[in-house]
Amino acid sequence: GFHFMCFKSTFKTHKMKAENVSIVICCFNSASRLPETIKHLMAQKVPDGLKWELIVVDNASTDNTAQVARSLWFDDAPAPLRIVREPVPGLSHARRRGFDEARYELISFIDDDNWVAPNWVRLVSEIMTAHPEVGACGGQSEAVFETEPPDWFEEHAANFVVGRQGDKAGDVTWSRGNLWGAGLTIRKQAWADLVEKGFQPILSGRIGSKLSSGEDYEICYALRLAGWRLRYSDELAFKHFMPTSRLSIPYLSKLKA
Repeated sequence: GFHFMCFKSTFKTHKMKAENVSIVICCFNSASRLPETIKHLMAQKVPDGLKWELIVVDNASTDNTAQVARSLWFDDAPAPLRIVREPVPGLSHARRRGFDEARYELISFIDDDNWVAPNWVRLVSEIMTAHPEVGACGGQSEAVFETEPPDWFEEHAANFVVGRQGDKAGDVTWSRGNLWGAGLTIRKQAWADLVEKGFQPILSGRIGSKLSSGEDYEICYALRLAGWRLRYSDELAFKHFMPTSRLSIPYLSKLKA
């Protein structure tokens, strides 16, 4: 009986403390897209004791991205907002600035056109706290169209970061091997581990309107090589806004290039 009592009390004290969350939006001329994105963040339902913050990285914008973000985040917002400027253009530079600025252990990158579900912050914390071996986690997205989508969209939805990232939720370290940059949550400790091992992204990510990508896959491969796991959750859901300007064959060709 004595041993059992000891075990029980030890277990209680070792209950994992929920990890806090930094949401990072990397922005380049995002003034027109931010209102809806921020509205969904304002609607987050977060349990007591779980801390989170919003960081807007203004990546060499030439519009009023910073002013718009500030005006949308009201005084009674559910978390503090910080706006930081990253003068070197390129998504990988903006992401790195996000890592440097984040106060919390879990860094969840959402794009300026991602409208996250109201349980996003809570789920990010729950999933990553329950799986300390996971370096990065991603979710599923649903397209919201500005106008009627073309017939070919569904066939190429994955190119537009739309749909599910696995046949089933769970560990995708080797079955899929990578995760989208949109809605990608990375553990700060895992990122620090990569930096310590000398990881330098080769791919810049998108720069302005140039659609070079692949930097999200690059970081996933680096995490795998360093021994971290990748995870996909169906529950982590966001809507991905699709403006009409993207729904063209030339745009699709650029994405596939």
